[in-house]
Amino acid sequence: MQNLFLRDDSALTPLATAESRHDLTTAESRRSCWRNSRAPLVSASPRQKTPTKNVSRIGLSLFRTCLKRQFAMSKISETKTQKKTALLPTLNDLSAATREVSIALLNQALADLSDLHSQAKQAHWNVTGQAFFSQHKLFDDLADALFEPLDDIAERIVQLGGIANGTVRQAAASSKIPEFPTADKGGLSYVTALAEHVAVAAKSVRAAIDTSGAAGDADTADLLTGVSRSLDKTLWFLEAHTRP
Repeated sequence: MQNLFLRDDSALTPLATAESRHDLTTAESRRSCWRNSRAPLVSASPRQKTPTKNVSRIGLSLFRTCLKRQFAMSKISETKTQKKTALLPTLNDLSAATREVSIALLNQALADLSDLHSQAKQAHWNVTGQAFFSQHKLFDDLADALFEPLDDIAERIVQLGGIANGTVRQAAASSKIPEFPTADKGGLSYVTALAEHVAVAAKSVRAAIDTSGAAGDADTADLLTGVSRSLDKTLWFLEAHTRP
């Protein structure tokens, strides 16, 4: 029975063949369906043995039903994704594919920088110690610098026909920036943490510059280049406080 389900593709219906074009008959999917279709047969009492031919037919029927269900669920998921990522109408001459790439990159940058901005404010509010005054001002200045490009990034997303995901909850869900050490009370721990997190964002933005440029969106690449320069300057300010 294992050979029938995992190796003998000729036994599958045309539906299963069509499903394979949608990546529904990958090894993982087929194994999952095989386990589900085989389980009720394995659990049957040994005294109630079913002829091998009938067992194969029952198992194959369950297998096909499983694939069919996966196919239907994937189509529903695909439809939801299409609705979620549908572009707003625009006369912008960039291709839809290029705009989708840029929108995803810009929304990631929007989430990361929004998160960084809130972390800088967290440091500004909670810093303590002998260097309180200078660090209190430093973190506030850095928060302003991180906030500055957010409007341009969000507006570029909408210009390309996308939706800017700019709420606090959306940023928290999408940000790739590590969590801020809220248990600490300042000093160099805040400076070091912010420096590390700014470096993460800068690396991501530089990769986005290359990706958007390769996709044919020079304007988004140019916008992100300015963001990259600003992040490098922010990192410089932070690292300067950790050096003798």
